[in-house]
Amino acid sequence: RKGKKDHLSIGNGAIFNGGIVGRIVSVESSSSNIELITNSSFRIVAHFIKDKRPVTFQGNGVDVGGQPSGIVFDVPHDLKPTENRPLKLVSSSLGGNFPQGIPIGTVFNLEGGEGGLFQTGKVELDPRINEIQEVTILKPQ
Repeated sequence: RKGKKDHLSIGNGAIFNGGIVGRIVSVESSSSNIELITNSSFRIVAHFIKDKRPVTFQGNGVDVGGQPSGIVFDVPHDLKPTENRPLKLVSSSLGGNFPQGIPIGTVFNLEGGEGGLFQTGKVELDPRINEIQEVTILKPQ
C-alpha cells in the first residue's frame, strides 16, 4: 500500500521486529514489490556480532518444514560456532541498504570453503518471516 507517492524507491530495505525481510525491487504509485531475504538473488554484506570482518549473505529459500534460510560465505577460519554457542549474523554498514547491526539470522555450523581460504554455512532466519503482514521500509535520510 506504499509506493512512489510515499517517496519509496528501488533498493529501500524492508525490516520487521525479527530483522531483515528484503528490499524493494519495483515501485508503482501506491504499491511496491519486495525481494525477500530468502530469494537466492538476495545478497548483502554482513558480519557477525563481536566480529567486524565482512562476510557475504545470500538467500537460500525455505527448507522442508518451513524454515527460511540463507548461506553465509567468506567466513574466516577462526570463527567456530556450535549448537550451544551459535554465531549471530547482522547487517554491515558496507551493505548499502541497511544500517549496521540489523539481525539477519543464526549460524550453528561452518564448513571449509572451496580452496580452503574461507568457510561457508547455513543461516537460519527468523521463522516469523513466513507470516509477516507488515514491514517497515528504510529510507535514506
